[in-house]
Amino acid sequence: MRTDVSLKQEVAERLPWLFQEFGFRVVKERFDPEIFGNSYVTLESRSLRVRFVRDRGQIFADVASLSEPEAWWHMEHVCQLVVGRNVESGFGLSELAALLRDNYSALADYLGPKFAETKRELTRRAEERKQAILRRFPP
Repeated sequence: MRTDVSLKQEVAERLPWLFQEFGFRVVKERFDPEIFGNSYVTLESRSLRVRFVRDRGQIFADVASLSEPEAWWHMEHVCQLVVGRNVESGFGLSELAALLRDNYSALADYLGPKFAETKRELTRRAEERKQAILRRFPP
């Protein structure tokens, strides 16, 4: 993992298939080399948006529907819904990219034609996670 280059550059160098096979294009990016190399890059295809975020050396991925392009969901949470089981990808660009590649068609479906029901279920699951955390810290 490099913190001396932008995540945009790292994605372009290491994951050219995102652009070649899935038709992604960069729509937004930022790089702060003085702040731990924090960076993000937002990509968009004809089917969905994906945002890779590097924060203090760890990389995360979020996805969004084209119908609500600023409503981001953790890619792992959407993939859990898609595959019907827990999914853990780690914090590396390669692992996150593999999760995206392996589930791209289903993600496009769940964030496209099935987005209304996907959004309801993701919101319900997020509330469950929140309540589980709150139960750990009684008043």
